[in-house]
Amino acid sequence: MNEALQQEHPRDGKTFSGRKTPEGFEGMKLVEEISLPNRLTVEVYDQSRPVAQDTVKVVFIARVRVEVKEAYFERREHYEMTRNIFGPEVLFEQANERTFVSVRDQEKVFKEFEDHFRKDALPYISKPHFPSRFVLSKYEDIRKNPWKYGLLPEQKVENPGE
Repeated sequence: MNEALQQEHPRDGKTFSGRKTPEGFEGMKLVEEISLPNRLTVEVYDQSRPVAQDTVKVVFIARVRVEVKEAYFERREHYEMTRNIFGPEVLFEQANERTFVSVRDQEKVFKEFEDHFRKDALPYISKPHFPSRFVLSKYEDIRKNPWKYGLLPEQKVENPGE
């Protein structure tokens, strides 16, 4: 199913340039984009939805796209494997949700989630080393859990220090 790469989000009209809205995230509303000093951008989404007449499920999602760069890796084959599995970028995502929130408390709960993200996660993902360490953690996951990525035992990745 190959759809156009330029897609307008149905709720906020923002265009996701070069990317489809991921399946299951069609109801996301882009609330804010935060530029970080390490040249990454946090996309903050609201995926809240009604549960019953007077209650909602409040869903806060923060996403950061991190480019997979060869410079992060000691060996080219580690870079190639990571890129083959994840593509040109990996996605950091933090989500918080609370179900059965009164409609009148929806904005307050979303703001609480946002404040916690800004206090706890934002300082870490803003650090200069975050992009390389996050990408390398994805490679380590491939190495330690090859079956999660459809690799056969004979395709298991060797230790980086070997």
